[in-house]
Amino acid sequence: MVPLEPIRKPHAWVPAAEMAALLLALAGLGVMHFSRLSPAEQARVDLEAGMEQVYRLELDFHTENGRYIDPTDPAEGLEWAWVDRYRWEFSATADSFTAEVRADLDEDGDVGVWVIDQRTPRPRRLVAD
Repeated sequence: MVPLEPIRKPHAWVPAAEMAALLLALAGLGVMHFSRLSPAEQARVDLEAGMEQVYRLELDFHTENGRYIDPTDPAEGLEWAWVDRYRWEFSATADSFTAEVRADLDEDGDVGVWVIDQRTPRPRRLVAD
């Protein structure tokens, strides 16, 4: 009869390393799953980024020309296709401008309202979509 080898115990760190690898894999899967934007969230990000572009354009134009421009007016020379996807209300004086955008980004029938003006580049959401 052949003597049996005693079963070796794994090093104390092996179970901890296996558990750490498992937790790391689960965390990675969770990040991948929960970090995706829905189409409505992506549309909101795109809208707000575009409004920040309008803010910067307005400030630059005002600095150079002493007035603000209506970003929705084709006579001003702007041809931004994304602007046409939303309802805009724009008003300007010599010292200020306000751009209000209405959109139903998630197509649920509720229209959200965002506003940007000369005070800050960050659009303010007045009414949630």
